[in-house]
Amino acid sequence: MSQHGQFLFFLAPQGHKEQLLKEISLKFKGLTLNYTNEEFLTFKNQTNEFSLDHLSKIALKHCKILGLCLGPFDRAQENEVIEDFLTDYQISSYTIQRWSLKKELPFGDTPILNNFVFDIIELSEDRCWIGIHIHSNF
Repeated sequence: MSQHGQFLFFLAPQGHKEQLLKEISLKFKGLTLNYTNEEFLTFKNQTNEFSLDHLSKIALKHCKILGLCLGPFDRAQENEVIEDFLTDYQISSYTIQRWSLKKELPFGDTPILNNFVFDIIELSEDRCWIGIHIHSNF
């Protein structure tokens, strides 16, 4: 968790942002909207922290993926940022998925069930965020 508290990210299917916002408000108490655009939403958690394992078991109808939001980063520093989080979370095995708001599906490595996935969310040419989740069947 960052020194600024825990943040969660959600990726909505195109056109489902409002439905996802409603679903989040019903399912999660204590989340405050932090950042949003058409499909990418981040929330600050004002209550008890969620573990990655707990988040991997939550199914939301209007959500492609949810996980811990680790924040924005400089695309040129991607490898160093991932290395830092590998140490912080004691991760030895992972995949990387890239989400571009210009494409419908993620691209990158194929995730392995119950494995860590670093999510690189490309909001624009020069704006990227990184998140992490555990790949599950939900």
